[in-house]
Amino acid sequence: MRAASSHRFVDGGLGVARDAARSSFFARARSAWRELRGIQTSSLSNPADWLLALGGTTRSGAKVNDDTAFNVAAVSACVNILAQSIAMLPLKVLRKTATGAEEATDLALYSLLKRKPGAAQTSYQWRAWCQTCLGLGGNAYSRIFRDRYADVERIEPLKAAEVSVKLLPSGRLVYDVRGAGLLQDYEILHLRGLSSNGYVGRSPLHDMRESLGLAMTAQHFTAGTFANGNRQPGFIKGPLNWTREKAEEFKRFWEANYAGALAAGKNPALFGGVGIFLGRAPEFRTLPPRSTDSRPGPGAGRVVAVADVA
Repeated sequence: MRAASSHRFVDGGLGVARDAARSSFFARARSAWRELRGIQTSSLSNPADWLLALGGTTRSGAKVNDDTAFNVAAVSACVNILAQSIAMLPLKVLRKTATGAEEATDLALYSLLKRKPGAAQTSYQWRAWCQTCLGLGGNAYSRIFRDRYADVERIEPLKAAEVSVKLLPSGRLVYDVRGAGLLQDYEILHLRGLSSNGYVGRSPLHDMRESLGLAMTAQHFTAGTFANGNRQPGFIKGPLNWTREKAEEFKRFWEANYAGALAAGKNPALFGGVGIFLGRAPEFRTLPPRSTDSRPGPGAGRVVAVADVA
């Protein structure tokens, strides 16, 4: 049972009627729903900030998202250290008193946050998850479930990709959650990082996508070079009877099989007499190394990542 003092103010010990709390709670709900018709949605032709923050392929060719970013050791280490450090800090619910503040251990919310906010996560796991979301996407969302008295029953995590933040004309926020519809601000716990618009955090992965993409590409290039051998760059010399069409077809074949970071150092196999190689087989000739040639060293990806991320 909830202690009776969880519904009292400490100034003078006067009891606060639950009817008044419920009235205020539902009044806010009615006010917010009246404004929903004025909400503007996002489209590809007029994208909102949250849509732009989804990221995509970088100039280096690498695709940066939550999953691929963890392959960069510097990102994984930074996110893990922050998440675990924040999660191990004490989390307390305090009550204001005439002389300062005291721990409100009699509140149901105190036990909820301290031990198990949701059905599947402990307090440590939930807080580590929230900090991980902040470190990668700049926002962490959790849904607040309440009982009929408007008291918090449990807090469940939400994937950021499933949540869209919308600003009402009144300046209040509502949250469009996939599978749950529009939820009010008192139904969502929204933790945000550095923000450029005041209500949605900026995604660190999106802001650093080019640096991370470069680190990932350098990492793939180095791995490909060591896996396939460190072959010198060269050129292809084709037969004299090649037409432009055959040359273009061979170019597509070469780029599909021997271009890109993962194919670095891969030895080409060239055959004659069949397919597009009728007649004499094309020749691959290496170029002599030059003092001005520069290739990424074994630690190039790590150096770029640590310098930009950490």
